Amino acid sequence: MVATARDFDKTLREMANQPNQMQADYWNGIGGTQWVNRKERFDSQLGTFIPLIVDSLELRPNDAVLDIGCGTGALTRALADKVPDGSALGLDISEAMIEDALASRGERTNLDFRIADIQTASHPGIAPRAIASRFGVMFFSQPTKAFENLASWAAPEAELCFVCWQSPQLNPWIGLPGELAEPFIGAPPALEPGQPSPFAFADPNLIASILSTSGWTEQAIHAVKTHLYIGGPGSLDQTVEFVLGGTSLAIGMREADPESVAKATDAVHAGLAPYHDGIGVRMDCAIWLVRATKAG
Repeated sequence: MVATARDFDKTLREMANQPNQMQADYWNGIGGTQWVNRKERFDSQLGTFIPLIVDSLELRPNDAVLDIGCGTGALTRALADKVPDGSALGLDISEAMIEDALASRGERTNLDFRIADIQTASHPGIAPRAIASRFGVMFFSQPTKAFENLASWAAPEAELCFVCWQSPQLNPWIGLPGELAEPFIGAPPALEPGQPSPFAFADPNLIASILSTSGWTEQAIHAVKTHLYIGGPGSLDQTVEFVLGGTSLAIGMREADPESVAKATDAVHAGLAPYHDGIGVRMDCAIWLVRATKAG
């Protein structure tokens, strides 16, 4: 039981050392599957950040826009709405997510999705005037290379805007469930700043250095503290199911014996109960809103 959690932690660490294949394996395996199966919950949890990104860009109706780490396409669709005479292209390493995004495209002609690893991808065939991402840029083991590629693709003076998580300490929503379940199913995967993980860009100085080195100037990195509903609005039982079945904790839950599963479920249920406000489990979160311009 505990060994399984440690094995998964080891896998995440190996992903940092073998960037492309290990990330591809994860997001084309359990990571992508869990997201697609619960995409409504994930999009509901993260939906409030889409207007923040879209409103930060000075989009024109005929702009070409690129969405990095697009997942199942929620942000890409919002960007496409802002450029009816232009185009919005979403890129992601996960085949399962891209297939789902394509299925949701409908008959919209200014919207497309492709599988791509930004660190190694060839030119996408467009020169985007705006590049955006909602929590999709933290999983590069070669982030400078990724942002250099983006700069080389972008139109002159293109805008870049993305959001990423601040430190784990300022985002208890992601750590608390694991702490509650750990005595029964083992420790969840360690998430270290600087390695490919949700918190890889927790240090704003690192962000600034990467952008400066890779061809992006006029940087503005703003701290935004707000809250989110874990898994979106819903009952306490729905949130507990989302946390234990749709995040990294699912690994330990699947391998644990029935008694340990029951104890972990009870512990997470009791620990999250005080945060349910009648709408959902609401907890503090903190992000960086990052803007930059392609260097001339």
